[in-house]
Amino acid sequence: MSAVMGKDSSVRIGANKILGLGTWAIAGVSSDMLEDTEFGDEYKTYLLGLKDGGTVTFAGYFDPGCTSQEYLRDANAAGSNLTNLRFYVNEPSAAGTSYFEPDSSLSAGASHVNITAWEVSADKGGLVQINFTGKVSGRMAYVG
Repeated sequence: MSAVMGKDSSVRIGANKILGLGTWAIAGVSSDMLEDTEFGDEYKTYLLGLKDGGTVTFAGYFDPGCTSQEYLRDANAAGSNLTNLRFYVNEPSAAGTSYFEPDSSLSAGASHVNITAWEVSADKGGLVQINFTGKVSGRMAYVG
């Protein structure tokens, strides 16, 4: 078994690391199930329908000086399609670097991420947090 340590992960916009992050998750592709049962069938039957690219979430510490965090907040406000948002499994300089990104093998612009929400929260006993949520159009590809 080849395991990967989470401490070596990161989220980047192209080559630029988003500072302060400590978690990321990709809720991958799901498919609609279309019932095609007809009279006389004893069991329900289904066909696979359209696929949904899922969502991405990532979070960590709010850094007011991080231009990448600012870029993502601005992308949310503008409704920008992000095609270079990468979720690294290990450090880019490591041998065998691997990451997930919008699938560029689909037709131009078909696969991207839109930042649908961001939240900043604070607790008097901790550090200020930031959370981002994105919707995947198309699918995320694994590059590795």
